Amino acid sequence: MVPLLKEPKQLLAWEPTPDAHLDAQRLVSFFDVRYVLIHRRFLAADVVDALDTFVSRYFPYTERRTDGELLVYAMTRDPAPRTLWPDDYVINFGANRAFALLSGWFTDERWGDMPIQWSSGHESSLYVYLDQPAEHILDLRVHPLVYEGSPEQTVAIDVNGRFQTRLALKREWAQYQVTIPGTALQSGLNGVTFKYGYAVAPARVIPGNADTRELAVAFNSVALRRADSR
Repeated sequence: MVPLLKEPKQLLAWEPTPDAHLDAQRLVSFFDVRYVLIHRRFLAADVVDALDTFVSRYFPYTERRTDGELLVYAMTRDPAPRTLWPDDYVINFGANRAFALLSGWFTDERWGDMPIQWSSGHESSLYVYLDQPAEHILDLRVHPLVYEGSPEQTVAIDVNGRFQTRLALKREWAQYQVTIPGTALQSGLNGVTFKYGYAVAPARVIPGNADTRELAVAFNSVALRRADSR
């Protein structure tokens, strides 16, 4: 939804997805969107028509107004239904992923045949929306950046700004599980932040490597599941 709203001309070739209505509802609830405004003067006529149709068809609005120059949609202010958000979030990097926001990550790439994303800099985060602050299990499959003489990589995990635990990573692909108590979570938006012991550009520490990005850990998947659903 967000890329389409940022670049509405994409709607001219956009094919609706099965979850388009649900994704629009999630966007409105997640960001607490009150209004969607369409300025005619900044868009071609066919793009305005496509965007107008897109919002009216998929977004949960109560009123549509126009003064000729401006189209205004007032979004529904009712509480989001519980069915809007999953109890379990699974983020398969480079593939399908549950609705989650990511910050501090590079783009999707491959490690051999495996889809991954590298963390960017010394920390990265994901944000998920939970209905109930029940105990969850955080499940990671990761690989640190390693090089000759590299120190042990660590990952400190904060939830909603509070430290939970620190992992010492193996020098290979490995799975880790961390229990997140319900008291650390909250109804609504929750942030999980990974803070790395070191981050460095491979070009600085690996002979012949030209990658100048500041990397710490490669992620293949992250899951946040209710403890009682295991």
